[in-house]
Amino acid sequence: MLLPALERIAAGATIADPRAVGVLTVACGPHPGDSAWSDPGLASLSPRERDVLRLMTLGRTNSAIAGDLCVSPGTVEKRVAAIFTKLGLNGGDGENRRVLSVLRLLSAQGQGAVPAPEVRTARRPHLTRAA
Repeated sequence: MLLPALERIAAGATIADPRAVGVLTVACGPHPGDSAWSDPGLASLSPRERDVLRLMTLGRTNSAIAGDLCVSPGTVEKRVAAIFTKLGLNGGDGENRRVLSVLRLLSAQGQGAVPAPEVRTARRPHLTRAA
């Protein structure tokens, strides 16, 4: 389990324990009427898109979100795409739009700004499995 996680990190992925994110979200997560929704991009989200974004903060997959909301996975995909568009996340430069969406929501809670990610110019070395 550790080696696959390290390989994902080496490839530039972000890994977060969904349980830890869930605790943070429940403890200080925004709800309708909270100041987090005063962010122009977040304020433009529909109530259902907000539900999807909240579940994304818990580390839920599109399939799991679909099950939680009793909708099809295709519907969730459309809502996620709408979230990315409304938040102005085009996914360029190797950005993970899902992570950026969650960070935007969490930083809008008034818990302090989330620092901008460092720009990397050199590629990370790839891990290989020992035979």
